[in-house]
Parts: sequence; C-alpha cells; structure tokens
Amino acid sequence: PEQGYDVLFAGRLIEHKNVDVLLDAFDEVADDQDATLGIVGDGPERERLESTQKSLTHADRVEFLGFLDDYDDVLGHMRAADVFASPSTREGFGITFVEAMAADCTVIAADHPDSAADEVIDDAGFLVDPTVESLTETLDAALGGKRPPTNPVERAQRYDWDAVADQAEAAYQRAIDGSW
Repeated sequence: PEQGYDVLFAGRLIEHKNVDVLLDAFDEVADDQDATLGIVGDGPERERLESTQKSLTHADRVEFLGFLDDYDDVLGHMRAADVFASPSTREGFGITFVEAMAADCTVIAADHPDSAADEVIDDAGFLVDPTVESLTETLDAALGGKRPPTNPVERAQRYDWDAVADQAEAAYQRAIDGSW
C-alpha cells in the first residue's frame, strides 16, 4: 500500500468490535497527534460508522478501506502501522493480534471476560477498558512511543505455525495416551 496508517483496525464491522469507540478515541488523540487511522473490513455496521466518521473533528484522517481480498495487503498495512487497535469485547483466539504483534505493532485490545485477547497478548501489548476514555489515554501513549514490557515480535513467535503444530501434536498425544 502506498499510504501507511499510524493506527490500524482490521476486522468485521459488527457491533461488539466497538469501532465507534475507536473512532471517538482516535478523534480525541488526533487533537494532539498528527496521526491517521485505517479501518480494514466490512460488515453491517459500516454505514453507521461512516456517518459517525463524518461528525468527527478529524474525519479527514480516517479512512475506511473495506474488505481486502488479498491478506498480504492487510499484512502490508500492519507492517506500515505503529499501533493496531481493536477494542472488541468478544474475541476468540484473535489471529489478527498475533499477526499485528509479528509486524511489530503496539497492540491495544479490550480487556473483557468474553475476549481471549489477554491470553494471546499478555504483556506484549496494552489491554484497556473498552471505553473512549481508557482507549484515548492508551492510544495517545502508544502513538507517543510507549511500548509494552514484552517485545511483541518475540511474543508472536510463540504462535508461529510450527510452534502451534507442536503444541497441538503434544495435546493430541496426551489425549490419546489418556494423560490429559
């Protein structure tokens, strides 16, 4: 991609992803930081979110990129971004978090009982309350250069496919042996 975004979101545009929280938080941060936000993905909330965007002070710094067919394009955007922010309150394993950590993004995710984000990210990113206030504070710090205690790239290596395959194999073996 020609243009990199400072902050990136990638995911389905559905309610519990809380992209509206991200839009509002980004708008506040953009008062002080010369930053841009790229939103990758599509979904039922897109129209509503685009109308929210129009009401933002810094609407011109937010771009909806739609669904990207080629996943390499998503990875390219991740590599260009400084921060990957996804305040989703319902997240399974969250492969996008791993990809973003592997791309050396500062990952910001929501700390929520219905999300596995905390297990995936641990302290290689920042977990926030899914509120505008909490996200604004952390986004501002991350754009200002604050980095998590653990290196995200090293953390992501735990999830490379060989490691995942080895872990799965060991788990299946225990199940077969009955030593579960």
